[in-house]
Amino acid sequence: YECIVIIAFAQLLVGQLGGIRRLCQNLPEERCCHLPPVRWFVYKLSWTPPERFVRRTLGGLLQYVPVSLIASAFGAVTWIYPPLFWYTQPCCNAVICVSQAIAMYCLIVFYHANQAELAPMRPVMKL
Repeated sequence: YECIVIIAFAQLLVGQLGGIRRLCQNLPEERCCHLPPVRWFVYKLSWTPPERFVRRTLGGLLQYVPVSLIASAFGAVTWIYPPLFWYTQPCCNAVICVSQAIAMYCLIVFYHANQAELAPMRPVMKL
C-alpha cells in the first residue's frame, strides 16, 4: 500500500510540473542537490544536471516497489519453514525499512527542489 501512495504522489508532482521533459528544462541546477545532513557527506555535484537529478530521485522512489515485493515474497516463502522464518523475517523487515527510507528521502528532495513551483497546489496537504 505504501508503494502505491508514494508513487502516486510522485506522479501527481511530476504531472503538476508539466511532465519529466519540461521539469528537466525548467529546473535550475542550483536546486539539484541533497538536503543539509546528506550534503555534508556527499559530493555537491553528484546530482547537478537536472536530468540526472530527476532520474535519480524518481529512481530512488521507484526502487521501493520491487524491493518490497521481493522481500515480502521471500518472507512468505520462508514462512513455510518456521525456524528459517525467525531468521529471515527481521532481515526482510530491515530491507523494506531501508528501502522505504530511501524512497521517502528522494521524495522529500524532489519536493524541496520544486517547492516554489508547487506552492500554489499545496501538495503536502494532499499527502
